[in-house]
Amino acid sequence: MPVHRRLKEILDATPRTSETIVTGARGRPLTVEGFKTVFFRLRDRLQAEGRIRPGLTFHGVRHTAATILADVGCDEPDIMAITGHKSTAALRKYIEQADRKARAEKAIRRLEGAPAGME
Repeated sequence: MPVHRRLKEILDATPRTSETIVTGARGRPLTVEGFKTVFFRLRDRLQAEGRIRPGLTFHGVRHTAATILADVGCDEPDIMAITGHKSTAALRKYIEQADRKARAEKAIRRLEGAPAGME
């Protein structure tokens, strides 16, 4: 499975004794429920510290990933390969938002470069 280069650097620098990536404090692989527990405890701590806004969910993380991928120009099949979406309909909003954002930025750049009196 391909991974982001920063994650690959971290994984490559970590000594491996198995294919397990996520473990608990005792070094044993986390179950799905164990992972959820760790995630929500971390989320609650970060919220209490004011480092994140309330309401972070697994779906929110997926949404953010899809949004970032669309913003950097990935197309639907590429985003689906990362996020696991099964339908392109679910991704249209991310692509459309990214397209709208890119077009607005391009329009502002053109406006800022317009001759005096034309902006």
